[in-house]
Amino acid sequence: MLAGGVLTVRQVGVVIAVLVGAVVSAGGCLDHGVFRCKVNRDCGAQGFCESNGACSFVDSEGCPSGRRYGRHVQDPLSNRCVDPACPANPVIHVRAGGAHACLVRYDGAVACWGAGTDGQLGDGNLLSRSTVTPVTPTPGLGTAVDIALGDRHTCALLNDMTVWCWGANESGQLGTGDTAARPTPTQVAGLTDVTAIAAGGAFTCAVNRDGSALCWGRNADGELGNGNGTDLSPTPQPVRLLANVQTLTARDRHACALTVGGLLCWGSNEQGELGDGTRNPHPEPTAVMIPPGVTWTDVVAGAAHTCALGTTGQIWCWGANQLGELGDGTDETRAVPAVVPSLTSVTAIAAGGHHTCTRRDDGTVLCWGANHAGQLGEGTTSNFRVPVPVTSIDNGADVTAGNAFSCVRRRDGTVSCWGDDRVGQLGGGTTIESLSPIRVSNLDRAQSITAGRAHTCALRPASDGAASTVCWGNNQAGQLGDGTRLDRPTPVALKISLNARQVVAGSVHTCLRGGDKSVWCWGRGGSGQLGTPALIDFAVPVNVAGLGDVTHIAAGQSHTCGLREQSAWCWGANDEGQLGDGTNLGRSTPIAVPGTPDIVQLALGGAHTCARHLDGTVTCWGRGTDGQLGNNQKTTSATPVIVWELMNAVAIVAGVRHTCAMLADQTVSCWGDGVWGQLGWGSSPVGHEIPSKVVNLADAVEIAAGDNHTCARTSSGNVFCWGANSSGQIGDGTHDTRLEPIVDAPSFVNAIAIAAGGAHTCAIKNDQSVFCWGSDSAGQLGEGAFLQHPTARPTHISCP
Repeated sequence: MLAGGVLTVRQVGVVIAVLVGAVVSAGGCLDHGVFRCKVNRDCGAQGFCESNGACSFVDSEGCPSGRRYGRHVQDPLSNRCVDPACPANPVIHVRAGGAHACLVRYDGAVACWGAGTDGQLGDGNLLSRSTVTPVTPTPGLGTAVDIALGDRHTCALLNDMTVWCWGANESGQLGTGDTAARPTPTQVAGLTDVTAIAAGGAFTCAVNRDGSALCWGRNADGELGNGNGTDLSPTPQPVRLLANVQTLTARDRHACALTVGGLLCWGSNEQGELGDGTRNPHPEPTAVMIPPGVTWTDVVAGAAHTCALGTTGQIWCWGANQLGELGDGTDETRAVPAVVPSLTSVTAIAAGGHHTCTRRDDGTVLCWGANHAGQLGEGTTSNFRVPVPVTSIDNGADVTAGNAFSCVRRRDGTVSCWGDDRVGQLGGGTTIESLSPIRVSNLDRAQSITAGRAHTCALRPASDGAASTVCWGNNQAGQLGDGTRLDRPTPVALKISLNARQVVAGSVHTCLRGGDKSVWCWGRGGSGQLGTPALIDFAVPVNVAGLGDVTHIAAGQSHTCGLREQSAWCWGANDEGQLGDGTNLGRSTPIAVPGTPDIVQLALGGAHTCARHLDGTVTCWGRGTDGQLGNNQKTTSATPVIVWELMNAVAIVAGVRHTCAMLADQTVSCWGDGVWGQLGWGSSPVGHEIPSKVVNLADAVEIAAGDNHTCARTSSGNVFCWGANSSGQIGDGTHDTRLEPIVDAPSFVNAIAIAAGGAHTCAIKNDQSVFCWGSDSAGQLGEGAFLQHPTARPTHISCP
């Protein structure tokens, strides 16, 4: 404690910097006493890592940027105010989409960050980024003056009045005349006189200089406003009955335009978001019921609500309000505009998925509505039905909102974001994937491991001799079993203590087999995969009724199976016959699979099931359209079929659409979908309907299958992986797809167990520690990175 017993904000920052420099290994020393950070968490819970590698802290003593460098940074920065960002080329616009964001600089350059798996970042890759990444300078892409972001696509308006788009395009939202995705900008044909653009979930709109408007893309709810509420259009279509447009906005499935004559909206109206007093969809513009005497200057669209800014600085909102989106203190949905009480002096508004934010004329920012990821920025994850101030923002110049995150551009040119950061949408340089193994925090003595789509679980011995279950990663369906639905970047114990002997992870559910041979499941339950009559999610383990004396369990995408007296019993989804009972009827309680005697192991994939029998043969059932049943056919079967000429199998695993078996000679054979190289043939990435040996692999003692990649552990402890690698799940330090194991470059060494998830892989080391690599989108690597930030965090933007 310092003299006087009180620490100022500035002094707290210095103390934190000293502590961080002593204990954090992620950063490094510049010289004696100087610490260099890499990410925000290197600077402690209250610190920020600036782009120059120096830690800074919130300043309340007059810094224009609101941040001051700590004492333990390189001279001459020590204790100085952080300078305004890039004064020669400042950020002029920041826009948020579903789970990505982009900025425009004064010189017209565009850069993006966040979710990128559909190419929406425009850098030529299908990768998510937690750092601000310049859009690839495609030939013809000139100086941008504005950008518009949809759920999974991005468009830019250039100073020559043309429009360029990139990203997802399944509905034609890029305006390229087709539905092929583009990871780099492509010009929208026929648009040469555009003054404004807006992007909805899967559609895009533009305003011409003459005040007319055009839209393209999805139209199932009338989003294009062309009077036809059915057919999508991959080329621009005129919006009917619309002229003299001044402001245009769009989100999810509706759009609105502020014109000289009033406000008109079109598209989906399930929650009254069109503001015409009804809940009927409108495939062409319909007048909003504007209150008498009110004049609006701006309008923004959320997922199912809309808000408008008046000349008096007040806000009116309408539409969905279950989470407080309208800010009126109630949960009453409104089909006509209603004023947000006690909110004045507003100069800018933004609407996210289910939340709303505003900037007042004094630079403060207030938000309301959904807050499960901290997207309101007030320091908690509780929903608020009235406006609440965003912490530490008092010099805001502009505000934007994504589905579950928000950003502000400050007057000093810096950008800060808050809320969901699972795919890097806050731009703070957090870990969203690892191309090489990293250790799971706070986990030792692991005995076995299993991985779901984006969560991981392990068994370790408890103090009383029983095995304890810990899980980490995605928890939106309660699949971690800790009684919450909060994603966890480090292992947490089950809410209910159970004596576990085996734990298995499905896509978004988890099950365990107890010491008394009972079965317990938790997580996603909508298809009956938890084995309970109620088709709902459970965040704590529930007992599978009527199933005892089970010796083995396995979990798939939406179904689960267990072995009882060497016969298979299954429950859950059955739309592809994956339960093997000869029907396509889903089951919420276990049912015996007929004709499956002498089974010793089960493996469940996306929608297929395989069984290894006592004699070394394998049978499969369920979806077979990719050859994953291995019977030399590409047909689905609701009853077991024999895998073609496969003998002496000692282990089996199943991915989403492929299957592999380890044989008694310690080789591995795979069959099914192979477009990502997950079959390990070493030839062109194609599928196969019968087993074929993985090349360059011998001495295998364990195998694991992820969604689209496969791994094997050899007797020497080496781990080899092959197949899809978009998130680094192969662990070779690259994103390159691998068609075969690289025998001289193992992904991991000294392993005693392995598991493969959707796009991540984990291994237990011979000292019983756990390491994981690949996607960390929900904390499934367990390395402890924060996933949600309920207060503003600086976005790392390097000056050009």
